[in-house]
Amino acid sequence: MMHRILDVAVINHRLDPHETELRIHVKIEDLTSTTEIRGQLVGPRCYYASTIEIAYPMREVRRDGEHIEMRVVIPEASWWEPETPYLYQGPLEFWQDGTMFVRERISHGIRILQLAAKGLKLNGQSYELRGRIVDPAITEGELKSLRDSGLNAVMTSFRTEQEWTSNINLWQLANQFGIFVLCRALDDFDVRQFEILYDVFACAFGCVAQRENTEESRIKQLLTGRNAGNKPLFGVESSQLPIPESAVFILCKAAELASMHEHTIPKIVLTDNPAQPLLARPDVIGWIESAS
Repeated sequence: MMHRILDVAVINHRLDPHETELRIHVKIEDLTSTTEIRGQLVGPRCYYASTIEIAYPMREVRRDGEHIEMRVVIPEASWWEPETPYLYQGPLEFWQDGTMFVRERISHGIRILQLAAKGLKLNGQSYELRGRIVDPAITEGELKSLRDSGLNAVMTSFRTEQEWTSNINLWQLANQFGIFVLCRALDDFDVRQFEILYDVFACAFGCVAQRENTEESRIKQLLTGRNAGNKPLFGVESSQLPIPESAVFILCKAAELASMHEHTIPKIVLTDNPAQPLLARPDVIGWIESAS
């Protein structure tokens, strides 16, 4: 008999500044009556701040089929944001018949993104993205340098399936340093991968359906049924007109802003010169510096 953890997902079950509740969904191979999940989350931990860390135990609340659901309650939790990227981390153990078979380390940032025509809100406060297009293989030093320069976001694309797995370091570092990640998606694989990472990393912001090699009907198919609840924000590039109803933001060039008043949907602006002021408009939620 194999004793393995097949999947772990940490979900923001109840977001309340006074008492936040997380649920940890654990998928297990060969779940039996003597299977136990033990663990705790310790935090808050922050790369840029000294904190007093407290251990919060996991309690089982439900098991069904292959899954065990655990509960963690954190009073007055510290939420993740680029200025203070607080994380709660700790061990999760799989026990069977009194023997521990698997021990994994989990990490979770608590945050909520809200996007409407009047702008972007992070944890209930107005927020603006300031980013740059980067290669997915960006190094730790380069990413930290971008953050230290005042940026809070990067946008990238993955050309092959192998790049998704080989550059997981990008997401881990962005989560630690407090940098949002936007991804350009060409197909269903890109979208599915981003959705998986969205449940793991607080830094995962949104996914943009690209026009290149992507027909209009395909774009609508990529976006259909998404953007519901606490899910990734999916958008399209400005050249993809008409804008699909399920897109919640537009990625456009700075020169296009003046002609896009009829589209009240929020916009992230691609610019060659981030030092040049953009038009002061409530529908502009941030800018991304084009690759040099």
